Amino acid sequence: MRKGKQRKVRGLHHVAVPVVDLAAAVRFYRETLGLPELSAPDGARERGIRWFDLGDGRALHLIPWKAPVPRTRAHFALSVEDLRSWRSHMEGCGVEMDRPLVDLYGIERFFVRDPSGNLIEFVQEAE
Repeated sequence: MRKGKQRKVRGLHHVAVPVVDLAAAVRFYRETLGLPELSAPDGARERGIRWFDLGDGRALHLIPWKAPVPRTRAHFALSVEDLRSWRSHMEGCGVEMDRPLVDLYGIERFFVRDPSGNLIEFVQEAE
């Protein structure tokens, strides 16, 4: 590390994901996940970008995308309570499950794909 003023990352501010079908993505994040929509600034709204509240001052931005989203292991994770209830809810909504429920390092988790193919991990930390 260079000498001088210390730089420090304070935390995650927002996550932005590309979506090929904005209407389907908005339904998924608003209705299936229950995330409240935020008012995006004029410049973002003019480009069709939608913002959702992840809590604790964090946000999710949906960015309209023309090309198919590559199906990679790149993802973001949502910390939830009652992971098994979330998994049952997602299965009941017909959401594509990507991997089986696994326990890794004391954290139970599962993965789903949003309508554009973005990977989302759901985690419940061990108590």
